[in-house]
Amino acid sequence: MLSKNKPKFTVLLITFLTCSIITITIDTNFLASNEIFEPTPDYETTSLKISATYSDIVINDIGGTDWEWAITQGYCVGSGTVGDPYIIEDDIFISSAPPGDCLSILNSEKYFIIRNCSFKVSGGNDAGLYLFNVTNGQINNNFFYDNYYGMELEQVNNTEIRDSQIVDNTHDGIFLSDSHYNTISNNNISGNSNQGILLDDSTHNTISNNEINDNGAIGIILVTNSNDNTLSGNDATRNGYGIYIDTCSENTISNNDLIDNNLFGIYLEDADQSDVISNTANDHGVAGIYIELGSDGNTISKNTANNNLDDGIYVLDSDNNTIKENTMNHNGDDGIWVDVCQDSIVNKNTAYNNSGNGIHLNNGDNITCTENLVYENQENGIRLFSTDNCIIEDNNAHHNGLDGIRVYSSSTNNILRFNIGQFNNLSGIHLLSTSNFNLLIDNLATNNQEHGIYIQTSDSNTLTSNTANNNELNGINLLSSDANSIVSNIAKNNKNGTFLDSSNNNIITNNILTGNAACFNETGSTGNIFEGNICTSVGGGLGIDPTTILLITSIIEGVAILALVSLFFIRKRKS
Repeated sequence: MLSKNKPKFTVLLITFLTCSIITITIDTNFLASNEIFEPTPDYETTSLKISATYSDIVINDIGGTDWEWAITQGYCVGSGTVGDPYIIEDDIFISSAPPGDCLSILNSEKYFIIRNCSFKVSGGNDAGLYLFNVTNGQINNNFFYDNYYGMELEQVNNTEIRDSQIVDNTHDGIFLSDSHYNTISNNNISGNSNQGILLDDSTHNTISNNEINDNGAIGIILVTNSNDNTLSGNDATRNGYGIYIDTCSENTISNNDLIDNNLFGIYLEDADQSDVISNTANDHGVAGIYIELGSDGNTISKNTANNNLDDGIYVLDSDNNTIKENTMNHNGDDGIWVDVCQDSIVNKNTAYNNSGNGIHLNNGDNITCTENLVYENQENGIRLFSTDNCIIEDNNAHHNGLDGIRVYSSSTNNILRFNIGQFNNLSGIHLLSTSNFNLLIDNLATNNQEHGIYIQTSDSNTLTSNTANNNELNGINLLSSDANSIVSNIAKNNKNGTFLDSSNNNIITNNILTGNAACFNETGSTGNIFEGNICTSVGGGLGIDPTTILLITSIIEGVAILALVSLFFIRKRKS
């Protein structure tokens, strides 16, 4: 398990095994996610219907080798209009003396289509297809294999790449730089040594419905102000990372299937104001969704993050995020871990059967955690550690291995209200380790194996209008905790209604404590005030609170002393 205090995971480049050989024709039907396309020796002549082979072709529309020149060379047909685009088709493009781009198109605003072509063996740092300062292109149903970049697009706009195989290139499948309003869809981008798709300083692009598998480092990566892009409907499996976004904002990542990547399904670093919605991020080597280092103002909603080796969703040092309506089950640590964050919302999530906590708020401030369902986690349903000024409300925490809700390690000024903590192996709600000045109001803490509400080494908390019934030990238990107010609570059918151990100067007033083996129990404690409680016990006790017992005892002792003094003077007078 990785340390949660580590600020950043180093980007790892993972090399995968050579893929099995599969024969397939290039069309719009893509491979199953566990297969990598590999051509047969006669692929280009039988499947692509190749008519010619060219090498090192450069079409530069502001130079001597423009589109009209290309027509004279037999490379294309058409006139470059929207109704009659230039068409390049049924060709093989190679680099005759690598390195070098197989086909380059430069400085063009003409409409063009490249289809049913093969690009291979560019070598060096070059591409099968290189586009520079180009608009209005369609690159459809092509094959890019054994290049450095399958495709490199620089300053390219309003261009479409679809229905192509971009496989087994020695660096990236598709690389976009300073390119905008492009569409990459329905491609198989797999088995490339580094990234499947890389966007650098590129905005308003759509990447959708691609198969992006078994790339050495990352399936899709956005860096350096690649903003306002949409990534949707992609399958990214067995990459190092499924999707990685660094120093970008306002992107939408939705409805992607991210399965069995070596490290993370979705990774955001210094990425702001983005929507991560309705993705599946399961079975990863670290976390399903990982958000860190100043990634602020994001919405993480309706995702599934199950069976990850560490956490389902982990948010580190990032503020003003909303984490809602996600499902995190069967993860190796916590369902949701929110670490060193503030001003965030955790709402309506389900965290079931995680090996750590359902939801973990660590070193945070002003977090609203509401309406979550957290159950059968091996540790706590919800855990606050050194976290202040939070609202923990309307959560249902049941059948967890430790406490339903645990507030720990100097967590102060939190409000816990309307929560349900039932059938947990320890307590429904547990405050400990100098967690002071918290308010617990209108919570239901019943049928727990130990206590309903347990205050341990924590002072000056207020418990009011809570219900703590049918717990195996005590309804409300205080250990080494002073100056707490326990007012107007109900604690029925427990071993003790309230139990104070080494706890001083607490106020216990106006509580209903009925049906317990004993209403009150107090040991090693002084200065506590018991007033106005309704108390009946079933354990043979008098059902009288300690303050009343002390008063009666004092009266009896006073009467006894007075009787002894009177008897002394009577005997003295007789003598």
